[in-house]
Amino acid sequence: MENDKRKVFQQSLERQIELDLRYRCGLELQQHGRTREAVSFYDDALACTSDPLIIAYLLGYRAQALCSIGFLDESLQNSEHALRLDPSQISAQCPMAYALLMQRRFKDCIRFCDEALIHHPERPELLHNRTAALDSLMRYEEALTTAERILQVDCNNVRALRNSGLMLHRLGRCAEAVDRYEHAASIDPDDPWLLGMLLTVRLRPFDWNGLDGLLHMIAASIDDEKPVVEPLNYLPACDDPQQQLRAAKIYATARVAAAREQRDLGHAQSRERIRVGYFSSDFRTHPVMELLAEVLELHDRDQFEIHGFSFVDDPDDPAQTRARCAFDHFHNVEGMLTEDVILLARRVGLDIAVDLNGHTQGARTDVFSIRVAPVQINFLGFPGTTGTQGIDYIIADPVVIPPELRDWYSEKVISVPASFQPNDRTRIRPHQPLSRTDYGLPEDGFIFCCFNSPEKLLLSVFDRWARILGAVDGSVLWIYGGSEEQARRNLLSEAKYRGLDVSRIVFAEYLPLQSHLARYCRADLFLDTYPFNAGATASGSLWCGLPVLTVSGKTFASRYGASLLTALGLPELIAPDFDAYQTMAIDRAFTG
Repeated sequence: MENDKRKVFQQSLERQIELDLRYRCGLELQQHGRTREAVSFYDDALACTSDPLIIAYLLGYRAQALCSIGFLDESLQNSEHALRLDPSQISAQCPMAYALLMQRRFKDCIRFCDEALIHHPERPELLHNRTAALDSLMRYEEALTTAERILQVDCNNVRALRNSGLMLHRLGRCAEAVDRYEHAASIDPDDPWLLGMLLTVRLRPFDWNGLDGLLHMIAASIDDEKPVVEPLNYLPACDDPQQQLRAAKIYATARVAAAREQRDLGHAQSRERIRVGYFSSDFRTHPVMELLAEVLELHDRDQFEIHGFSFVDDPDDPAQTRARCAFDHFHNVEGMLTEDVILLARRVGLDIAVDLNGHTQGARTDVFSIRVAPVQINFLGFPGTTGTQGIDYIIADPVVIPPELRDWYSEKVISVPASFQPNDRTRIRPHQPLSRTDYGLPEDGFIFCCFNSPEKLLLSVFDRWARILGAVDGSVLWIYGGSEEQARRNLLSEAKYRGLDVSRIVFAEYLPLQSHLARYCRADLFLDTYPFNAGATASGSLWCGLPVLTVSGKTFASRYGASLLTALGLPELIAPDFDAYQTMAIDRAFTG
């Protein structure tokens, strides 16, 4: 009898040792990125126990591992099993919340986090996932409050500082966002995407102090292949196409899911009509629809069957109503899992897929990395290379991507003969604009304007504008400065430092599209930014008859203005450098 007890005890001890060894091996492998091997060791550990609490604990770690390599459904199953055994098991709660987030089940994620936070009210992983879900639903105030809950407990939590900064940025509170980002950067300057976020939130309120040092750090991180800046955020600060390609590839590698389920879709099928799918979050009141609407309506229906895949459902938006009417088939895929969007697109049998987002807000790049059509194209929404293997072509023209610069694009270039940018000829030209004084402008004097987004403006460009104003007596600069008072104070401070009377800077408010177009009629010359030129803003200016003066660089974004002006036969408004830009602006003011 004593021997039997000793034997049972020995076997139990051996199982315990084996369980602990397998678990620790799995944990070590997972921490070193060998996740599939880790899952196997967790399975071995699970075979060593029948204790429900230990099983719940191990299933939680197995769920974490599966979640990290994209097996979301199996991860959810493991988490749910673990939580049935132990409802407060934190090792299962965190991957459960993350999997729901990654499956775009944002409301479910918030609900689950709220329930889990009852057991663990200060658990940062749950609060991080809740913040991200609220952000995805554009509930920015609630997301900010959630991120701040972490900082109340740990004021140095870098991820919470980054998330808090992002929400403050989204809410237009850029000065506060800068404080959060700079605090985070002082703790961990290598935190992914942090320095790029700081760049954007510094540019938006015209906060240019110390920007050269920040740009140097970002460039060095790109050279070291670190995830430092999102491609869209880098466009205003870089005119090196090779460097932009590097940044895009780093971003795509880090953010776009590995195409483990990609299959060869072969060649386009032989059928009466070619099936084209346009994918976008911007089938609504947005510059993309302002430009593209008539193109969608003018497809030759004898040769093409047109499908729209909308990542945002906004049925009351008049631009989305127009889009629904323009497509043969309109698919609302908001909230759908990436895999379900792909399955739907494949069932449709697309021959060509057109990504109208690129790396802009609302993009679903994973859809294209796993491939939904034999031919996939980057067009219009993002003025640059995506750096992704899943996109085959980019639509451009000989000016915006000349032959000598094609090597710095991951896509093959489809070059159309005029400008790549379409325009809606049915747009109504503005009638009866307000008077100059109604806009806060002087009755006399030359009016220079720029209505580009504030983050496109660099100090080097504003310095030239100040010199132009200094050379043209009585002239003013009419500029869109955003809604934040700090931005206006910063810009006026820079103007005063350069000896300008601040009354010569007039700020334009945000206006609906038709009212915005009407004010172009009261300006004399649109001064473009560099290296991120105006896009839809420039074509709106030209549509209303206001000339645009641009500087041509080397990247897609810095050659955008030149593309439009070349197509219109106005090469005399394209400056090769800043000295020429300054001279041409002054001459225009004197000669009209």
